[in-house]
Amino acid sequence: MGEKIAPDTGPGRNSEPEFDRKKQFARRASVSPRCVDNWLHDRRIPFLRINRTVLIPWREALEKLKRDYQINARGD
Repeated sequence: MGEKIAPDTGPGRNSEPEFDRKKQFARRASVSPRCVDNWLHDRRIPFLRINRTVLIPWREALEKLKRDYQINARGD
């Protein structure tokens, strides 16, 4: 009942954001934003859509691309 939940920040924690918008994801994956649009349209990478905002989970998307398409991004 008195259990504390530690924040996911601080020393020893990875400061990389969990979700990226399309433009940031394209930059980190070393591809064009249009390429990311195509991947989203074809559902090749996971994403969340909140109203008009598209958020891409960096780690999950990168793992899927590596596994399915042998793509290696700069951010890894």
